[in-house]
Amino acid sequence: MRDGECWEKNDFRHEDMSTKLIKKLFKDNPIQITKESLDLICALVSPSSDEFEHIVQRKKKENRGFLFEIVANEENGIDVDKWDYFERDSYNLNINVSFMYSRLLLHCRVIDDHICYHEKVNCDVKSLFDTRYELYKRIYSHKTVKAIGFMLCDIMRYANPTFKILEKTETAHDFMKLTDNIFYSIAASPYAPISENAPISENVMAILANQQLKKAQALIKRIHKRELYKCCAYILLEPTAVAIDDENEIKDDESSEISYSKKKIKYHFVANKWKKELLDISQHENVNGMGESDIICELMSISYGSEKQHPMKNVRFYNSKQPNVCERITVDQVSMLSDEKKFREVIFRVYVTDKKWAEAARKAFRIFCKKKWSINDMDKNGKVLSLRLSPNKITFHRNKRENKERSSVKRKLENELESTQPSKKQKLDL
Repeated sequence: MRDGECWEKNDFRHEDMSTKLIKKLFKDNPIQITKESLDLICALVSPSSDEFEHIVQRKKKENRGFLFEIVANEENGIDVDKWDYFERDSYNLNINVSFMYSRLLLHCRVIDDHICYHEKVNCDVKSLFDTRYELYKRIYSHKTVKAIGFMLCDIMRYANPTFKILEKTETAHDFMKLTDNIFYSIAASPYAPISENAPISENVMAILANQQLKKAQALIKRIHKRELYKCCAYILLEPTAVAIDDENEIKDDESSEISYSKKKIKYHFVANKWKKELLDISQHENVNGMGESDIICELMSISYGSEKQHPMKNVRFYNSKQPNVCERITVDQVSMLSDEKKFREVIFRVYVTDKKWAEAARKAFRIFCKKKWSINDMDKNGKVLSLRLSPNKITFHRNKRENKERSSVKRKLENELESTQPSKKQKLDL
């Protein structure tokens, strides 16, 4: 589960909690370390944190900025954190990955305060980004994995009044109690007693907490019995098809398709917006009973590690003839089969908490897709397509001004092309 999935308004970041755990580790154990060294360790783990920004800036002035490209590289995403979970997850899942971090370790050096790689390992660098995409596509974003993730989130939300889970994310001491055992504790937890001598308000709170706890325990039983939330609809989208539904309006100078594709999308906002549209469609189709809590809309991005451009563009390379000079390259210099303009995709899935709503949600999804993108998830024979294959072509409605701009650019290119072509007379002379 990613940060913010269980509680959307929660500003929890796992990097910040990591720094708190590091500080607790040194505090609780007799390890001699200066405050400056401890803060540097924390800054290496979370360089974008406001708490350690002054350390990052100071080290960059000392030509030691490359240190922040080792653990959590926010420049291009090549760091030991990825190498660690690539190896660990592929081993435990028995999945073969082509990426080999050992070659990058052998052929890297610091140039101009950046970690650079020999140009002969360019394919290995590309393989790193491909491996990240593959793991997220096949494993971390698998529909069943996400379904169980949504159930775990609901369990923690229901159990929160009793176990105060959200409060335990504030400090490292309390956070260490949130192990996998929390789910066993929820399943075996007794209900709060109702006392006649207690104030009415306390009894009311206890009754409400018990009701929520019962829901959490019921979901745990469902997971054990494999009665999971059902994914009933799936479509693969380009970022351009999603960005136009974001709450931030595109400025006049950012209306091109390229700007749309590089736009930072607020996925939770768009997913909630589309969820309301699906519920409106289901009500219009006289589907009575299905409410907001019965349907989950998931909108997520899968990329090579960057939301705004291909991370390969931020990797620096050197060669043996000029070992102290680094330069950046483009993706098509490594492979002509890759397009650096396509660096992320968006998955839109619809889940239902009870399979009895699956057909109603699927029907609303077809109408939604046809209305928004002029497509549906059925072939010519009326057969519903697979949840693993997206419809072949997706179109989306651009505003009139953008269409006009695109048409003018097209006419300009056509005129330039005609001006370069020889006239009939010139052809005869030739």
